[in-house]
Amino acid sequence: MTITIRARFDGKVLIPEEPVSLPKDQPLEVEVRVAETSPIAGDAYAPLYQLIGLVEQGPEDASIHHDVRTGETL
Repeated sequence: MTITIRARFDGKVLIPEEPVSLPKDQPLEVEVRVAETSPIAGDAYAPLYQLIGLVEQGPEDASIHHDVRTGETL
């Protein structure tokens, strides 16, 4: 069985970010690699930062016409 878990190292032990379903006291082989993360990983605003790329693809005048719901311009 092979699984991938995300964890943080607290200086002494690895702490999984989510519950892990493994048998207690089962010998394991662990291969560690640093996860690719953005500078905002773990930040409460992370979901908003993920949207930035989507917003940048929108129309340049979106802020001017934000209240137009019918498709008509002001």
